[in-house]
Amino acid sequence: MAYTEEKAKEIIAKELEVSMDQLTHNASQAMARVDSLDLSGQKTPIGLAFSLEDGLVATACKGIGPMSQLSLYMAPRTVPVPFTA
Repeated sequence: MAYTEEKAKEIIAKELEVSMDQLTHNASQAMARVDSLDLSGQKTPIGLAFSLEDGLVATACKGIGPMSQLSLYMAPRTVPVPFTA
């Protein structure tokens, strides 16, 4: 059975017992843009990170140099993050 996008969101919100606004907010917090800051101070967007659990995100390693400092951009804030390979 196929549902419209709105109907699917309604079903998910009802199953999770949250409002549509809360569901949208939670989804927007589940991913963030990953930026890399190199030694010269150049900031480069390198991909997306996805939340796995509180305090833990995963992203691809492409574009991360050995001396890179990473940050997550979650509008309207940027959060510096430590990483392990």
